Amino acid sequence: MPSPSEIQSMLPLFLQLLFFAVAGALIVGTFSAIVGLMVKYALFILLAIIIIVGINYGFIDLSQLFPNSQSWTWGDLENHIIQPPQEPTQ
Repeated sequence: MPSPSEIQSMLPLFLQLLFFAVAGALIVGTFSAIVGLMVKYALFILLAIIIIVGINYGFIDLSQLFPNSQSWTWGDLENHIIQPPQEPTQ
């Protein structure tokens, strides 16, 4: 049986081992949970990516999906942030 001084000298190494074991378990658990969610919702994630890419590259035209909405560009948005549109006076 180890003496108390040997136990005391090994305590920092044991605590370091315990810390890295817990930290490693948390990292592996988080990674496996994220991968599990990606596997579970793979079709939804793939469909969302296809829709976003389709809108980004113009394959999906949002002005036809929402015909009553105003069309705008990022330049228009920046102009409205800098100087809000004025109401026409009659």
